[in-house]
Amino acid sequence: MRFELEPGRGVGGIDFGMPLITAEDHLRALPTSATVNGGGRRGYAELRSGLRIALTSDSSLRIEGVQLADPGPGDEIRYAGLSLCEEPARVVHETFRKAGARLRFARGSLVVDGVDLVCAVRGRSLKRPKDLDNLRFDYVALCLPGEADYLL
Repeated sequence: MRFELEPGRGVGGIDFGMPLITAEDHLRALPTSATVNGGGRRGYAELRSGLRIALTSDSSLRIEGVQLADPGPGDEIRYAGLSLCEEPARVVHETFRKAGARLRFARGSLVVDGVDLVCAVRGRSLKRPKDLDNLRFDYVALCLPGEADYLL
């Protein structure tokens, strides 16, 4: 399944500001959805491929972030033509750097400020570009402007 990240808007039809219940209906409609709200966890889906989607919402239950983790075979998470989990992490970093993005490492993750995107390799603490060698991201989160640190 392919997910296109749209900064300031959302991911794959799940828009920021959308009511959580509407976003959950969208998750249920995914053609490869295996479980939605499993274990009573609101805004959570696990696809048959193993990809997990977690939605974050504000106090009025409106979407403010979308997290995608563990993409499986056939899953693609894209931003501006770049496959964030299929390309080597170093290539993703360099592509953003060359495009003039403000990059920083925080709490073991790569944060792309201005795009409000967080990329991580779970189980690894990323502190500098050299840490990206021979790795691929397996966690990506997109959020409302200024909320990236909240997802870390």
